[in-house]
Amino acid sequence: MELIRLNENFNKEFLKVWRNSFLDTQTFEEEFSMRFFSQDDLWNQAYGWIDDGKLISTYLSLDVKVLIRNKEVRAHYIDGIATLPEYRNKGLVFTQMLNDAKKCLSNNIPLMLVDPARDSLYRKFGFEFALNKYATLIPRDFLYETKDYKFNYKISSGFLSKNKKLQCDYKELSNWFWQNSRYNEMKWPKCYEDIKFLDYEVKIVVAYDDNDKPIAYALYNIGKTRMYIKSFRYMNLNGFYAIKNFILNIDNEITSFYFSSIPEDFPLDILISNIWANDRFLSHNRMISRMARIIDFRGLLEKLIVFPPKREISIYVKDDKLESNTGAYIISMDGKVMKEEKIDCEVITTIHDFVPLLTGLKSAEELYYNGKLKVGLNENIQQSNLLIPDCIKELTYILPKSVTYNSDEYLAP
Repeated sequence: MELIRLNENFNKEFLKVWRNSFLDTQTFEEEFSMRFFSQDDLWNQAYGWIDDGKLISTYLSLDVKVLIRNKEVRAHYIDGIATLPEYRNKGLVFTQMLNDAKKCLSNNIPLMLVDPARDSLYRKFGFEFALNKYATLIPRDFLYETKDYKFNYKISSGFLSKNKKLQCDYKELSNWFWQNSRYNEMKWPKCYEDIKFLDYEVKIVVAYDDNDKPIAYALYNIGKTRMYIKSFRYMNLNGFYAIKNFILNIDNEITSFYFSSIPEDFPLDILISNIWANDRFLSHNRMISRMARIIDFRGLLEKLIVFPPKREISIYVKDDKLESNTGAYIISMDGKVMKEEKIDCEVITTIHDFVPLLTGLKSAEELYYNGKLKVGLNENIQQSNLLIPDCIKELTYILPKSVTYNSDEYLAP
């Protein structure tokens, strides 16, 4: 078996592997999938395993940029992992991931990202839950009209694939969010960023202020009696209310609204009047939406520290796959991180257990309570905030818990 970079000549074989791996013939035979795989620059990111001239496994490795704690971080996003059933459990994915990790290390790319479709497998390679989002199903009569918030605005809507003006407004807002957002924005390569303009079913509504400047948008499509809102982004409160009013005034045959991607701090309280009525409940679910793998522990930790510690902190990290990460680290009072040869460390952890602390998904206290950050030899950890070790409090201070919402719109097949 040989690992090679693929080209457009593998288009049909690539789709065949996906159909057989995911047991989904319909999705990957739709015209949208064909348009996705016909993009020339997609094949700059495509790899696969060949056995006796036959494509048996696929792997897309994308150069991306992601905002973590409002810091821009280079990363590799892994997608399209598929292996024919008879070739699974042979270490093909692990080998490709290790090659990718080594490539990241040599190119100063400190992070790898993947969606958690097979989280138990990815965790074995050092990935862990990193970012999340919420999905909410709202009955129409739970929404309420805003009467005490007055402002002027304009609305324009249509199919995103057909309206060049709406595409430009969408791009303008996306650029604003990249520069100003408090969430985990991501910059995709062109083949992924532009695919939403090739999906003929996606609609967009854009809100404008008095100066015709775009201030908010929502991506959506309409089912029989339900509006599916894929993304709802706004740069100010006027924009939020403008999109809300558009939703309220949509076709009366729409009986419910499904928001498939909103942050933890999305202001539901100014969108709905109640969460329960007439034996019906608001459905509001948290979903882990991205996993991360730390490639350069020292560099990434130093970059993402929010506040320097009030005293030095020592951490020992174990990495079973990348030995360069294994070792003792000192976080100094100026926020610098140094790797040391031989010292006794206050905190002991693994490379994957540290991921949710680094991104802000979990606090140091949560990880300590669950045995993910170990202090000393005590395995029976008291569940009391009165007994939290000082070093754990310092880690909470320098890496506080935050809203970890991956706001990027993944609209590939």
